[in-house]
Amino acid sequence: MVRLVPMTGPEFQAYLEQDIERFAQERIRAGDWHPSEALQKSREEHQQLQPDGVATRNHYLVSIEDETLGAAKVKALGLAKIALHVFAHNRAARALYEKTGFEITGIYLTKKLTK
Repeated sequence: MVRLVPMTGPEFQAYLEQDIERFAQERIRAGDWHPSEALQKSREEHQQLQPDGVATRNHYLVSIEDETLGAAKVKALGLAKIALHVFAHNRAARALYEKTGFEITGIYLTKKLTK
């Protein structure tokens, strides 16, 4: 059984610290950011996207108490859809999400320019 439980302030802070680091490393790996700037940029993006933490308007942060996420549980929250971000180089995650019904809705392309 899947339970979606509203995330508490302390849970969010623990998640946030881990996610800032994870996101910075992903952006370095993707070639988007230099390691010297990655943590600061990650903090700035997180602050921009979720300025009020768990109280950020139109953001529903939950803890998932199971390994699967059932559509019925999401609908029970009154949500019509859920969305997530996966880096292109993370093929395993992309395959997992596509297998569970997620669809690609956009592609972000970059090109490195020589100096």
